[in-house]
Amino acid sequence: MATLSQFLVSEIKRNGIKQLFGIPGDFVLDLFARFDESGEFEIVRLSHEPGLGFAAQASARCTKNLAVCCVTYGVGALNTINPIACAYAEKVPVVLISGGPGKKEGESGLLLHHQAKSLRSQLHIFQELTEVSFILDNPNEAARNIRRAFNSAKASLRPVYLEVPRDMVDVNISIPADLDNEVIKDDIFLTKEAAKEITTKIFNSKKPTLMIGVEVERQNLTSKAIEIAERYNLPVVTSFLGRGGFPIDHPNYLGCYCGFISPQEVKSAVDESDCLIMCGVLLTDTNMGYDLLKIPEQLRIHCVNRAASINKRTFENVTLEGLFNEMLHGNRVESLKGGKDSRIQKRTTFTHEDLIRIKKPTKPVFQIPSSSKQIKVSQVVDGLNWFLNEVEQLPVVVDTGDVLFAGYELYANEVYGTPFYATMGFAVPSAIGIQISTKKRPLVLVGDGAFQMTGHEISWAPFYELNPIIVVFNNSAWEMLKGFKGDAQYNDIVSWPFETLANAWGGKGYKVTNANHFIESLLDAHKQKYFTILDVELEKGDITRTLKTFTDQIIKGRK
Repeated sequence: MATLSQFLVSEIKRNGIKQLFGIPGDFVLDLFARFDESGEFEIVRLSHEPGLGFAAQASARCTKNLAVCCVTYGVGALNTINPIACAYAEKVPVVLISGGPGKKEGESGLLLHHQAKSLRSQLHIFQELTEVSFILDNPNEAARNIRRAFNSAKASLRPVYLEVPRDMVDVNISIPADLDNEVIKDDIFLTKEAAKEITTKIFNSKKPTLMIGVEVERQNLTSKAIEIAERYNLPVVTSFLGRGGFPIDHPNYLGCYCGFISPQEVKSAVDESDCLIMCGVLLTDTNMGYDLLKIPEQLRIHCVNRAASINKRTFENVTLEGLFNEMLHGNRVESLKGGKDSRIQKRTTFTHEDLIRIKKPTKPVFQIPSSSKQIKVSQVVDGLNWFLNEVEQLPVVVDTGDVLFAGYELYANEVYGTPFYATMGFAVPSAIGIQISTKKRPLVLVGDGAFQMTGHEISWAPFYELNPIIVVFNNSAWEMLKGFKGDAQYNDIVSWPFETLANAWGGKGYKVTNANHFIESLLDAHKQKYFTILDVELEKGDITRTLKTFTDQIIKGRK
């Protein structure tokens, strides 16, 4: 026997989770007390639940593990709707724990503070946004439902919801003897069969291409993806959402695919492929760059969401890890171990021999931008590329807007953003979650509009001894939207004194007006032990070339 709170603590510990992201409230105070008393993990607080949810989500991404977010009922949990919806869309396993009304108060006949339409409205909302959702009000089922939720989050790479009535926190619950049987299993037979079909299609193709998607990075399968690329001599691209799933300096890597904004060699490798192996790729509008895949379905292999679709047949309960293992170590690939299989013919772009002979540059040469005139977005991108590759390769966190497309132009291995769900307000709290969870110092790109949504969370940085470098693209507008409606005044916003705010919150701020000052400020920020904000003043209408291509093509397609 154990109390419900004790079992929750043990489950968090069992999954190797080191931080719990939480904001207390009256319905969850007792649970917070038990978490704190356990001493098993750090409780990370922020000012507002939306930022807290993004911080938790970023923690899950960078640790390749589950993250836990704990909030109060109603006003707390409902504030996490946006980050939890983002986690569902972009496949991030966050366990959302909410306090809830106890049995007696729920039966009192009174409307309770924080409730919406009904006491179960919150449950119904999160059933739409999570893989599984439970109210832990039954002592005989609580342990099993907690285990199911954690296992489901890990297997599906999606958020789950647990509501803890406040009168259940210290109740003894039954621990079933068969609890360890609550596992989500792969179908080994179907995995072998799917792997056999995939290798057969690769052997029979002339232009195969491996596309790495978000699930590879989320499940920490990059090393296996590299083995697959090298064993089968495949050119590799990543999806927009899958950046970070394959190293950018690997000789087989061509670049990031995002439809019509992709570099030509990347677009050709995908569009002209006669065997496109999509591993963990979500087929979304932004992920594909609003460009429908031109390859017929029968030439595509799609492995995602614990299933593999090959030749219009779907193999269920087949995981990427299982497929990779079978393709690397199964009987089908024994003939490859001695060298290149003769059935793998010339590629669209590079053969394996070409890759070795050409020695495709693993790191482009970036120049320091220099100018005393008003700074341009292109100079910011050039300066960031120089900094990341000549000074220090930091994890990059990008918000939504033109900074998302600036991030696309960066030569960086570790980039965090929301290119599918495309929510604003992601970057600053996510940087906090990343540095707390990994101790890595982030470089943050955020627009002035997105900063105004959640940027105030950086005021916690001195408390946690964090020192992210934040670059604000400041044009007093939601500039990406102006790309579609350039003359609309409703896309203009008020200006904030970012330099002053940085100094007031315990950091250091810089007012940047030209390229020379940008590099000077960036290098000085790199030396600081506290957080820094570079307020980069940009002209209205000055956007990255990638965003310009993106908006032009979308506008053209809508006509």
